[in-house]
Amino acid sequence: MKKSTTPPAPKSAQDFESALELIRQVSDLNKSMQNTIDTIWKRVVPPDYPQGPVKNTLTIPELAELQAKLDDMHDAVEKTSTMAGSLYDTVRVSILPLVMQEQDVEKIAVTGVGTVYLQDDIRIKRLLPQGVEEGSKDDALFDWLDAVGAGDVIKSTVNFSTLKAMIKRRIQSPDKLPKGQLPYPKELIEVTPFTRSQITGRAKAEASVQK
Repeated sequence: MKKSTTPPAPKSAQDFESALELIRQVSDLNKSMQNTIDTIWKRVVPPDYPQGPVKNTLTIPELAELQAKLDDMHDAVEKTSTMAGSLYDTVRVSILPLVMQEQDVEKIAVTGVGTVYLQDDIRIKRLLPQGVEEGSKDDALFDWLDAVGAGDVIKSTVNFSTLKAMIKRRIQSPDKLPKGQLPYPKELIEVTPFTRSQITGRAKAEASVQK
């Protein structure tokens, strides 16, 4: 599944309302696609399929209409994928973690789904001083990465996925850093902690809750 850009921190009722609206839109698109599929099946596929031969009974105008519907269905699939990705992120970052925290639940095994638990994560943002371009000789982040032995993160620019993983490790294990060294330079990188829900062992769990 595509993952969209991570949404902002929970807004509770507003996020939940947005999620419900996305579900409604996805449902409408799926109904439209199913109607198109049913039309194709009834007009082209014989009752004794797969034993009987498939024979087209559609006229030229009907085939043209079918092509147009399939084009609409293709657009609907792409739109559904985008909305599903947005809904997925909203639920796992803005809704489910908040509800679990409010009910003091750290982990729950849900029958038919798996084990759901909360996992801490971070977002990072480059902070560039005014007038300094990323990757220039004055880019202090490059100097910091070299100084902490993470120069491999630097390509022509900084690989943000690798940088985020490295900073996350340094934040989680500050005792492993050289004496006096901070996890990251606050004047160069903005770090925003957040919590998201995670599911493991799908369809293998029993209904039990751990607090």
